Amino acid sequence: MKVREMPIEARPREKALTYGLKALTDYELIALILRSGYQGMSVISLAQEVLKRFPLDKLNNISIDELMSIKGIKEAKALELLVCFELSKRTSLYIGKREDVISNPTALLNFIKSEIGSLSNEQFLVVCLNTKNVIIKYKVMFVGTVDVTVVHPRDIFKFAIENNATRIICAHNHPSGDTSPSKQDLDITKVLKKTGEMVGIPLLDHVIVSNSQVYSILGCLNQ
Repeated sequence: MKVREMPIEARPREKALTYGLKALTDYELIALILRSGYQGMSVISLAQEVLKRFPLDKLNNISIDELMSIKGIKEAKALELLVCFELSKRTSLYIGKREDVISNPTALLNFIKSEIGSLSNEQFLVVCLNTKNVIIKYKVMFVGTVDVTVVHPRDIFKFAIENNATRIICAHNHPSGDTSPSKQDLDITKVLKKTGEMVGIPLLDHVIVSNSQVYSILGCLNQ
């Protein structure tokens, strides 16, 4: 059914204006961004196809080429969608920067998940914090399987020192979705903890993330 054939109160734009954006489904929000479909497919159906191909937890990390692989989405529409996803990621970072991430760990963990949780390869993220536990800088420093031969503590703490960090949090993702730590994960955490104590920049935690899960390695080691 075309949008103009829908009852006025059921159309995404009118529904948003009447009840607010929170009243819209995920595909209705995407339909508002897309604005139009193509001959034979309404914008509602096109938005549903986007979510069918790329579930919500994958959208933050898809490429413009992946979006354009969907019939009816050309460069302009793909770019508009990516702009919205990027703003969402930056909002998470802004919240993390403004709030005490230790008293509000949810803000930090949501930010970390939005950065690397949905990626198809392992990436190791280092987050630098100041004395108020606010994010100063963050960077993906290593890509690939996390072990002591790939993750170099000297590079991590060099990055921390260069950015005047007083403490750090490390994180990496498990593309499989299973956040259980491997022996290599535990080993590198022990090395980072010891190195942090030596240089005076403590490791607050090393977390493993997936689309929906988070595991605290340091919390496990301290039990």
